[in-house]
Amino acid sequence: MKKPRSDSKLDGLPPKQQAELSRWLTEENVSYEEARQRVHTRFGVLVSSDSTFSDFYHSSALPWKYAQAQNFASEMARLKQGEFKPAIMRRLEQLAYELAASQNVNPKTLKAFLKMITDSEKVALQKGNLELAVQRFREAVKSSMEKGLDALFAEVKDNPEALALYQKFKAAAMKGVEGAK
Repeated sequence: MKKPRSDSKLDGLPPKQQAELSRWLTEENVSYEEARQRVHTRFGVLVSSDSTFSDFYHSSALPWKYAQAQNFASEMARLKQGEFKPAIMRRLEQLAYELAASQNVNPKTLKAFLKMITDSEKVALQKGNLELAVQRFREAVKSSMEKGLDALFAEVKDNPEALALYQKFKAAAMKGVEGAK
């Protein structure tokens, strides 16, 4: 593999344009002639040599393609590990960003994407609030029960038989409060 020339017009493209050119060459499998026309039309860069495209293909497009495949494989592995919802949310946020940045944005579509994202965040916040409320409730029940158990203990502390029953009752009651979900 040759080192790219420092004055290569294709290596001087911004990263987004390089990624787009890489996608044309690797995923769409366009010819160098078609790539030359697209680069000139879309980026305003005139490249006359096929060797420039060949050099770019080997030094940039193929590594880009392999990185894309590796990212996809990593994402699929995370999905198998139960991270489906976060992956979907990241993709939804990425699509909303791309849509907002595009020149032909449909406001209704963008609004729908943003609503999905904010609704999901609201649900996550409500879930967290609910978990916190349940935890507070358990603590309140436990505190009330401990006060009641303390009062009961004061009544039975002098009776060995009642004290033995009290210990069993206390253990079962505490286990029930802590085990409740």
